[in-house]
Amino acid sequence: MIRVNGNSIPWEEDLTPARLFSLQGYRLVSPPVHVTVNGEKIGKERWASYKIPDEAQVALVSFLQGG
Repeated sequence: MIRVNGNSIPWEEDLTPARLFSLQGYRLVSPPVHVTVNGEKIGKERWASYKIPDEAQVALVSFLQGG
């Protein structure tokens, strides 16, 4: 299990931030703009390759737009 924004979700081997976005329902046109795993910022260039470890604490933060 991992915790994403305070919620427990099942962990899977080779889980990356990019895959996590898909599992969490983020649209490709507006993915989170800030990702941390166990307090470490994961830059956008690593979203497809960084492997999220089991038991990780993950934060996905999006900017809201509106008017």
